[in-house]
Amino acid sequence: MILTWNEPRGDYNLFEVQYLNIKNRLVKFVSKDNFIEVNNLWPFKNYTFSVVTKAGDDDSIPRRSKPVSRVFSTKESVPGSPEIFEPYEVLPSAITFQWAMPEFKKNGVITGFIIIYGIAVPGSDEFYQTESMEFGPQEKNGTIRDLIPGKVYTFQIQAQTRIGLGEPKRYEQMMPIFAPPAPNRKIKPELISKSTQTLVISYAQNYFSNENGVVNAYSVILAEDYTKPTESKLTLLKWKDVQPYRSWPPYQVNKPYYPFHNKSTERFTIGSETARKKPQYRGGSGCFKRRNPDRDMRHNDNISLPDSVMETSKPVKLKDFAEHYRIMSADSDFRFSEEYEELKHVGREKSCTAADLPINRPKNRFTNILPYDHSRVKLQPTDDEEGTDYINANFIPGFNSPREYVVTQCDHYWPYDTQPVYYGDIQVTILNESHFQDWNVSEFRMMRGDTVRSIKHFHFTTWPDFGVPDPPQTLVRFVRAFRERISPEQRPIGVHCSAGVGRSGTFIALDRILQVIRHSDVVDIFGIVYEMRKERVWMVQTEQQYICIHQCLLTVLEGKENDPAIHEIHDNEGFEDDEGIVASGM
Repeated sequence: MILTWNEPRGDYNLFEVQYLNIKNRLVKFVSKDNFIEVNNLWPFKNYTFSVVTKAGDDDSIPRRSKPVSRVFSTKESVPGSPEIFEPYEVLPSAITFQWAMPEFKKNGVITGFIIIYGIAVPGSDEFYQTESMEFGPQEKNGTIRDLIPGKVYTFQIQAQTRIGLGEPKRYEQMMPIFAPPAPNRKIKPELISKSTQTLVISYAQNYFSNENGVVNAYSVILAEDYTKPTESKLTLLKWKDVQPYRSWPPYQVNKPYYPFHNKSTERFTIGSETARKKPQYRGGSGCFKRRNPDRDMRHNDNISLPDSVMETSKPVKLKDFAEHYRIMSADSDFRFSEEYEELKHVGREKSCTAADLPINRPKNRFTNILPYDHSRVKLQPTDDEEGTDYINANFIPGFNSPREYVVTQCDHYWPYDTQPVYYGDIQVTILNESHFQDWNVSEFRMMRGDTVRSIKHFHFTTWPDFGVPDPPQTLVRFVRAFRERISPEQRPIGVHCSAGVGRSGTFIALDRILQVIRHSDVVDIFGIVYEMRKERVWMVQTEQQYICIHQCLLTVLEGKENDPAIHEIHDNEGFEDDEGIVASGM
């Protein structure tokens, strides 16, 4: 930017130009001419420039004119790269990304985002079979579908202004392979023939879908046809294993194999060992994914198989926890990955009818984070108008109460300074604020008519959107500081983050754990997360957060948490304890 100004009347020596840069630091230039070129400015930003005329020499008193100030804007440019571009749901043939574009990188008015993706070329930055998807300027997440399970994809996002596309940000992901999904319709193997000791059945290749990965093995499962369902086992039995049973449970007739190399149907003979004057049998075909075919199975609706079994609790003794953590984290956290995968579908069958009403949809920050109907927080309705009782929030159980926490989404909803701010008919004023290295503690006064309430607000400030606190001790200290200020009777506790699932779930899990270990020698992290996911979707959103909970507990048990001193939490003695607590910024 080149600035010019009129030369003043009278004698002068030089001009001094000042402005505040993007970091609010004062920058000064000195010029003998009535113009100056200013470089290294940010695009599409307003700058206030001030010019002062200086006169006098070393032998006289220097004189300065009053400053003349003007505001100028730099031109729009292409944007920088998004700060965050990470997936938060990865399925075999679909991936959902979330991204964030910081204000200082926009460089103009964002008109949209584009994600270009394709199969990665090993050992190269290139990718092929490229496709693209466009998203609106207000969208912060999006799903890409029809991907090939097992393939490694490169995804590249770019923001766009009217000037053009900005810098790309990339993410590489191998699409997982899951067990084949259960068929959408009931399938029945065709009975070809039967005798006193054999059954010949036929089943087709198209019984099972390849959407979770190419099916490469099939097996036949046999069970007696009784009206009551047979109890499922975590490991399928063999024929010899069921002989002691009066009523045979489901068992695997044959080793998994792939019969459809040159045909689309297969005939299979169930031999004499299975039929000896037993009651009527019902057979079902099962298919397998590529890894661990003896364990991971999907099935039709005729037989109850391992997928219907779900552990809800995995308690660990505190004295064994260090060894448990070592085992879980071995082989690049392989067992953590397996255990976290077990939580994937917990609670997903529950309804979200209220959240999906047209009048309520705009109130949800993310289309895939919706509150379950059975546990959602209901506001006091306004004149019986539909939707006025809705907020994207759920009650979550805690150590002291089944409704100890209210978990919700949020943005920055409190004032930036001590001036009162109205949010609707509610006035909010910051009364007191204390700053620490990793968090802030504030007191708010909330007024609505003649009703006044005081709220304590704990804001953890160093937790990245898609990461975890590093080191984990910082989160332990924060939870300790939070608990020191409240009693078990002060509830519900409002906990929130951007979507109200990831960091919020991690905070609540650790808060519960630190209370549990004061009264018990056993801890059940899996069970706590399982219980939370029954009440709100995606609680503890990433595997990294799940591992972080374990790391936090390990630091406590090993005496490495370095608890902050009590005096670090500053009280303002002019205010009484609050009626409600908000653990904010989680």
